[in-house]
Amino acid sequence: MTTCFRILTAAVVALAAATGATPVAAHPHIWIDVDAAFNFEAGKIKSISFRWALDDFFSAGVIGAHDKDRNRKLDKEEQKDIKANAFEGAKASNFFTDIRFNNDRFKIETTTGFSAEIKKSQVIYRFTVPFDAPVDPSEQAVSLSIYDRTFFVDITFVKDDPIRLVGSEDGSCHFILDEDRDNPIYYGVVFPQRVDLLCGTK
Repeated sequence: MTTCFRILTAAVVALAAATGATPVAAHPHIWIDVDAAFNFEAGKIKSISFRWALDDFFSAGVIGAHDKDRNRKLDKEEQKDIKANAFEGAKASNFFTDIRFNNDRFKIETTTGFSAEIKKSQVIYRFTVPFDAPVDPSEQAVSLSIYDRTFFVDITFVKDDPIRLVGSEDGSCHFILDEDRDNPIYYGVVFPQRVDLLCGTK
């Protein structure tokens, strides 16, 4: 993310190597709780919107660096600063987001509608990933995983209402959320969560 974030990541990796820590003994240092909304229009998915809730400790760092007037509210300029310096760096990791159509990974070139707010002790990011063209989920297999392959960041879908199908409330689509046993990460000891969207017959 930011330069400080990358330096901290490198320091943690170096520390693990110096102390002989094994992958199993290591653990994440940032936690993000996520929920997502598939946005439908005329039966096709045009985008996915995300909500990231950062853990209290990392939120404190973001607040300390970007809440310039210390009023616990993020104005437009402060949100713009967060987007540029604490969010856009994640583009190099595809925003930790693995969207697949027929198992072909979608590369995220841009995001829209970014916002950041402080809720109690947490910073909440909201943003949308638009697709190049609307996707027909009855014709293409659609899946979504969100993870950091290094497992420095632990990203988990929230338990309550993790996925919403906006614009497709007629019951023609549903989702399955489970571990992706075919895609182990972090030396094969962690299985990220995966959402499979099921609409009609494939």
